[in-house]
Amino acid sequence: MSATQLAAYKPLQPDDWSSIFDRAVKFADDGHASKLVRAVAEVDNMSGGWKTDDGKDVWKAIGHMAIDSVEAAGPTWVRNGGWEMAWKDVPERCGGKL
Repeated sequence: MSATQLAAYKPLQPDDWSSIFDRAVKFADDGHASKLVRAVAEVDNMSGGWKTDDGKDVWKAIGHMAIDSVEAAGPTWVRNGGWEMAWKDVPERCGGKL
């Protein structure tokens, strides 16, 4: 998937990193959502950012994907993802495409 395709993601709640962090902190799980969002933000910070040719922020789009995906209906985390049964309750999102 290209940077342009990633940056084209339409977040459920478009906003800045602080909003993404707030949603992750408020999400009721065992802390994995916060860790995932924090890791993506840290890569953004350490890499100096990743922008498309037209200036869209790719890492922030990935941060939005992360929090949107855990807030979506169905299982939050897939355990034993290599097994077909692990995916039986996970709805396909966006027809498998962004």
